[in-house]
Amino acid sequence: MKKAGNLINITNKVSLGDQKMIKKGGAAVVALFPTIDRELKLVQAKVKDELSIQKMGYVGAFAHLEFPEIDNTIRPALVIFSAKLFNNKSDLIIIASIVQYIYLASQVHAQITEGDTMLNAEIDPRDGCQFPVLVGDYLYGKFFDVLSKSGNIAYLKSLAELICTINESAVLKNQHPKANLKNSPDLIYDIIYKETAVFFAKCTSIAALIAGANEDENKHIYKFGLNFGLGYGLLQWGATYQEAAKYFEQAIKTLDYFTASTAKQALLELGKMVSKKPDDQ
Repeated sequence: MKKAGNLINITNKVSLGDQKMIKKGGAAVVALFPTIDRELKLVQAKVKDELSIQKMGYVGAFAHLEFPEIDNTIRPALVIFSAKLFNNKSDLIIIASIVQYIYLASQVHAQITEGDTMLNAEIDPRDGCQFPVLVGDYLYGKFFDVLSKSGNIAYLKSLAELICTINESAVLKNQHPKANLKNSPDLIYDIIYKETAVFFAKCTSIAALIAGANEDENKHIYKFGLNFGLGYGLLQWGATYQEAAKYFEQAIKTLDYFTASTAKQALLELGKMVSKKPDDQ
């Protein structure tokens, strides 16, 4: 898979010691969520179905869509559990699928490098420019199409703002391809905030609003997602567990606001699992 600048690829950005945890992360996360196994499978089926286009086939033939299992799971899981905090009875499969379309689109666009395509050169279309751009645009369009058909158009503004924020982070990465946590910590924190922290916060907040959360409840679940995303993003960029720990601790502490439930317990366990080194699991 080609990378542009500091493309976030969780299996490549973290240290060798941390890769062990990340590579097993998907299985560990799924194992944490037996109560939403049905919902996660429905989300995966929905996303897979939308990735096949009549007469064209699977869009993965035209852009790289191979990501660690944890990144195919974590955002939909945050949506589902955040809604369940409020005894939600609504179907969150659509919203959980939509956030995954946005994630996939952002990652497809992030992989594109200038000058990949040479005139008359025979290359894998996934490694070019034109096809990945089109696939990324298709996925962003799919988010709008599915959202409008689901009757959740009220959340269009919030999700559109999220896409703008993610793209701002992509511009920063391309402007500063050699930036990392050692030589440009403030810049990288800004990138992490825009591409991961805000994304996680929107996942939790929108799900909570759909589930009937009040303003104060929504502020707390947003804060959980924001801090969890900061810690998660730092690990993706190669930070130590000690550096990321304070954000996971803040996320976990935020959950004290909510009453005990299966959903709260799962979010607590998720925060504790991701914040620990593999040897401490």
